Amino acid sequence: MAKAIKNSFAELRRHIESTPSRVHKLITGTGTPDTRGAPAPMGKHDFNIGSRIDFGDISQKGGKWYQRLKFQLNKNASNPQIRKFVQENGSHKVWAEADVEIVPDADPDTAERVFDNAMDELEDKLGTAR
Repeated sequence: MAKAIKNSFAELRRHIESTPSRVHKLITGTGTPDTRGAPAPMGKHDFNIGSRIDFGDISQKGGKWYQRLKFQLNKNASNPQIRKFVQENGSHKVWAEADVEIVPDADPDTAERVFDNAMDELEDKLGTAR
């Protein structure tokens, strides 16, 4: 994975983790598929971070519900290398995806664990992305 993408992912993760409500938004199953999870579109974070998490479909596995999270790059990223990746691949290319367990009433420790599991999976998959 390109260093620019890795750095963007790390910054996105820090941005989400910095506010419990952002974490909560990603693990409650309330996101409409193909809409933005984080950061808010067209804001300074969108530009500076250069990547985003979009919501995917909800599915059931082993009696638990999950929502797919999709890591994508932003066409308006401040980083020129990320903008180049987007020009070559499109802004809707999914670079990695993971299913996050839906836990609407999670206590802070559970929310952190569920979020970390999904982000770790995304990061692992990004390591093999081309």
